[in-house]
Amino acid sequence: MKKRVKASRYNHIVTGQDGDVLGFNAMSCGLGSIDPDKRDRFAQMTASREPFEIDSEDEFCKELFRGGFLIPEDLDELSSIRAAHYSARFSEQSTGMTIIPTLNCNFACDYCYEDSSVHVSKDPSKRAMSEEVQDNLVELAESRIKENSVFTVTWYGGEPLLRLDIIESLSKRFKEICERKQSRYFAGIITNGYLLTPRTAVILAQNGVKFCQVTLDGVKAVHDSRRPLRGGSGTFDRIVENVTAVSEQTDLTLSIRINADNRNSSSISELLCDLRKRGLHDREKVNIYFGQVLEYSNSCRDTPDFCMANEEFADFQVVAYRKALELDFRISTYPFANLGNCGAVKSVASIIEPSGDVHNCWNTVGRHDMRTGDLTHEGVDATRNSINWLGWTPFAVKCNDCEVLPVCMGGCPYRSLFGADENGGDNGTCIWWKFNLRKMLELFSEAQKRGKLAVSQRKR
Repeated sequence: MKKRVKASRYNHIVTGQDGDVLGFNAMSCGLGSIDPDKRDRFAQMTASREPFEIDSEDEFCKELFRGGFLIPEDLDELSSIRAAHYSARFSEQSTGMTIIPTLNCNFACDYCYEDSSVHVSKDPSKRAMSEEVQDNLVELAESRIKENSVFTVTWYGGEPLLRLDIIESLSKRFKEICERKQSRYFAGIITNGYLLTPRTAVILAQNGVKFCQVTLDGVKAVHDSRRPLRGGSGTFDRIVENVTAVSEQTDLTLSIRINADNRNSSSISELLCDLRKRGLHDREKVNIYFGQVLEYSNSCRDTPDFCMANEEFADFQVVAYRKALELDFRISTYPFANLGNCGAVKSVASIIEPSGDVHNCWNTVGRHDMRTGDLTHEGVDATRNSINWLGWTPFAVKCNDCEVLPVCMGGCPYRSLFGADENGGDNGTCIWWKFNLRKMLELFSEAQKRGKLAVSQRKR
């Protein structure tokens, strides 16, 4: 049986240094090596700009169709992406919150948003979530969690583990709501790792936390100079000891975020060697990824000259991940279709500060004037700022013609709205995949062959 098809506009064909031909589709995000005897046929079909006929029973054509490389003749891919975007963005089947139990922190990071220019109270009693705000938060969760849905919580700070008691109390109440509504509860935590002992990790797991992110900023000397305790003492040894112990004694998934800018990028290779010596390179529940230090809010406001622009950071990623692969680390990053973009523009996601200020984006935390709502016992009383986020669209003219649109979806809404990164080009809205996708695909293929790609992909 014949079928009329056309090539997807989101196909990426890469010839590796070893001569291997790779096919990647940015909509399905399928990646595969093309057999030598099929490469000419593959190139001819995916390069065609006009519809053509295929045999619908041909196994190779069926694989290309399933992988999104070939699509129905009458399919408008951009319209399909628009529909999927708005469906995901405004769906109530899955809802989430980022909760900040306290804005207090035991660290004094030199790039933190919580500096003197951010208007947060210095009164500790006002920097931890009151019982009234907690009650209002539970009422909000009660109204948003639907029957047979998914509810996710990310604990954030400040340093959230300074108020483990609030995490325990709220988690118990959230779990009760989910059990009653036959919904699933999932939680993660963003922590500096200093207080993440095995005992604390067990408590977190008992309260539904399955994922922890901790941050390192380079080797010991570099990290300790950038992320010291408030009293000035170093934190590197304690964090690495905690990560090692937690990975050995619990089932929590641990993600080590390695922050990078122009001050510490040269020490990242040495850090990876150190982590490998400690046995953290090949643990199933431990992964690493590289984070870009940016001039978001005030996170790089004191050190803007050291922040990498997106294209520069994209080049760094290729080098850093290749070094990680050489040292046998598992590669857990991968370009997935991001059709709903991020929580900042979703209708049922909120970031709740201890005061009850509600934000859409992590980058506005601590900025009362940028809040998008006020949490009350009746729900969220929206401010005018919320209109900016709800009205944001990823379908700018320049994005509509971009071959990585499905994995970028307009990039960072915050930068698009507020132009936070003056050095990133296009206000820094374009994400790294636009600049390094081809090189990263080669790396993913190599990792896949070595069993080090922590993402399941079928061979095409």
